[in-house]
Amino acid sequence: MANEATLDFITNKITGLEIIKQELSRIFLNTTDLDIADDIRREITRLNQMLFTFESMRNSLAATANEVEPPSQARIEELTDALRRLDSFVSGGQNIQSVVNFLTEVAGAIRNV
Repeated sequence: MANEATLDFITNKITGLEIIKQELSRIFLNTTDLDIADDIRREITRLNQMLFTFESMRNSLAATANEVEPPSQARIEELTDALRRLDSFVSGGQNIQSVVNFLTEVAGAIRNV
């Protein structure tokens, strides 16, 4: 398939964003601070919008017969770095706001790659 590298790239972005969304949802369900809950809910909404965009992009790409240029090696490395940062994340015992900030930062890195 001609667009396999680009499809893999987009799929990896989606996977990373889904992991972040799951972690934020877990934190949201366990927080008793209403201000933090509101911040988390807004971030989950943003993630849902990003996920919809990337899933639509992936579906369109999978359906096209046109060849799309694969992402550059630099973009692949940036995404790999963001996913490594996410993989090294451990939420237990951390300050909730720090966790939310970290997850938001990684989501932004994934979105912008």
